[in-house]
Amino acid sequence: MENLLSGLSFYAPTRILFGPGKLNSVGEEAAQLGKKAMLVTGKSAALKFGYTDRVVSLLKQNGVDTVIFDEVGPNPTVKTVNLGGELARREGCDLVIGLGGGSAIDAAKYIAILATNAVDCWTIVDPGIDLERQPAPVIAITMTAGTGSEVSQFAVLSNPDLKRKDGTGKPYLYAKLAIVDPELTLSLPAYETAYSGVDALAQAIEPFTSVFSNPVSDMFAEAAIKLVANNLRTAVHNPGNLQARTAMHMANVLAGFSLTLVDTTIAHVMSEAVGAVTDLPHGLCVALSLPAVMEYNCVANLDKFARVAELMGTATSGLSKREAAMKVPQALRDLYQDIGLPQGFGALGVRDIGRIVELASRPGLDASNPRQLSSKTIELLVRASVDASMSYWAIGGR
Repeated sequence: MENLLSGLSFYAPTRILFGPGKLNSVGEEAAQLGKKAMLVTGKSAALKFGYTDRVVSLLKQNGVDTVIFDEVGPNPTVKTVNLGGELARREGCDLVIGLGGGSAIDAAKYIAILATNAVDCWTIVDPGIDLERQPAPVIAITMTAGTGSEVSQFAVLSNPDLKRKDGTGKPYLYAKLAIVDPELTLSLPAYETAYSGVDALAQAIEPFTSVFSNPVSDMFAEAAIKLVANNLRTAVHNPGNLQARTAMHMANVLAGFSLTLVDTTIAHVMSEAVGAVTDLPHGLCVALSLPAVMEYNCVANLDKFARVAELMGTATSGLSKREAAMKVPQALRDLYQDIGLPQGFGALGVRDIGRIVELASRPGLDASNPRQLSSKTIELLVRASVDASMSYWAIGGR
């Protein structure tokens, strides 16, 4: 309980509507928050399966006009978000709705700020500014079970000119309402289901093993890890299984709460560096960064990692804490093989790691990691994640 010596602050103001069919409530909910909404989304699943039109129709039935901004890509960029913010101000939007995965929801959070503050969105991230006006309210409608952005105070933004992908966490980045409807994920492709599900897993394992973990964050994290371990394979291989989809959505929300309380570790730092350089999807970057990081970190907290092994369904009876803890990385790699994820960033063409290591090694980004890091260690972790083994141990790390 030593991590409680400095106290505990738990603030999670987002109201959540959870369950199949909850998307149908978006119109009446939006009408209580604004008169003209900007719907922030991408050009993939939301349009392909008619969800954009469905949301617009539900809003119209409740007297809410809609401006559609569907320019968000896999990693929301400064240029895209600034364009969305300018449009929101010009159209007088007093509500922003994010429809999609973490990219659409993160973009919606930043656009909500720009709807009321005529600033460059990168200044919100770096160096960080005080807002003159409160952002427009945000409704987050998640179509993936991965990022937890719908319930967290974090949002990530890419700056291709600087080859950086950074996030910030502020109380004003919480959505007012999260609509978590697992029916929206029934049409999500298996590959996206796989890597977004591992993102949720990472956002439970990392806070659980962080130096800042506490009993409240642990409660959320343990439940999320177990839900992912028991349901992700089914969600990938039997995509119409609503029970598995619902369980994955719950895991995502619980992991989001854990993340909000504690923050992630070096796996997320590495993944954002890879995403900045390659523009690969965030969840995939997290997934491929995680096994090597778990190998490096597990000796720093054997009790916690042994517990992760148990939660993931690994047989640990008769094993020492150290033996059980060291089963976690292989449990992850086995999961990836079962759900069809690539074996290392090298399989995706990543070769030049210099800029990735540079970005991941910036001071202060490793504060929550359970084991001390050096630039050399981070370089080894990145090299291991590029390798097909995804193993820090296999390339000689200790």
